[in-house]
Amino acid sequence: MRSGVTLATLRQEVLIEAGMSIESGHSTQMAPRINQMLARTQRLLLREFDWPTISGYEQTVTVTADSSTATLPSNIDFTSINSVHVQFGTDWLPVEYGIGAHERTIYNSTQRATPIQRWEIVTGGSTFEVWPIGSVNQSLLFQGSKALAAFASDSDTCTLDGDVLVLRVAAQLLGRDRKEDAALLMQYAKDLAEQIIKRQRQTRTEPVPQGRQRNHYLRPGIDYIPPTS
Repeated sequence: MRSGVTLATLRQEVLIEAGMSIESGHSTQMAPRINQMLARTQRLLLREFDWPTISGYEQTVTVTADSSTATLPSNIDFTSINSVHVQFGTDWLPVEYGIGAHERTIYNSTQRATPIQRWEIVTGGSTFEVWPIGSVNQSLLFQGSKALAAFASDSDTCTLDGDVLVLRVAAQLLGRDRKEDAALLMQYAKDLAEQIIKRQRQTRTEPVPQGRQRNHYLRPGIDYIPPTS
C-alpha cells in the first residue's frame, strides 16, 4: 500500500490526474479545496473499505479507581472501534456498549464494583463513560482501525493508499465537465482499493489476544450481585 505520501505530493498528483495546471499560481489557489477533498476522501475510504493492515490496531487505556470516565485512545479512530475488553485477573473479558437506566438502577454513581461491564462515548467524542465504577484501577483494551493522520500541513502524510486517494479526488474534480474521464478514474480507484485489500487479507496475521479469555465466567451484576459499599 502506498501510504506515507505527503499532502503536497498528493495535491500535485491530483492536479496532474485531473489535467489541471501545476503552475504555482493555479496550484496555490486550488490548494485549500484539494486539501479538504483529500482529507474527506480518506475519512470516507476508511469507512467504505475494510483495510486489514490498519483495522487490527490495539490500545490499552487505564480507568482510574473511583472514576466514571476516561479519555478515548488517541491512536484508534473512535468511530471504528470493533471491540473493548477489560482485564480481570489473567483474563480479558468483553465490555458491551451502552449504559442505560437498567444499568444505573443496578449500580448508581455512589456504588463500586468490578470488573467494568459496559462503556459509552460521552457527547463530544473525546471521552468515554464506564459502568459500574470500580474502586481499583482497571485496564481496557480497545481494538479497531488506526486513527487517520491529519492533513494540517504539506508535510503530513496519508494513512491509506495515496494512489486511491488521488484517483478519487481527481475524479471528483472532473465530475461535471469530463464525466467519462471521471467515471474511469473512479473505477480505477475502486479496483485498486479492492486489489490492495485482497493482498492485505492474504498476508494478514491476526493479532494475538492479550491474556486468555475463559469460555464461561460469571458476570457480576448480571449472573450474580456482589457486595457493595
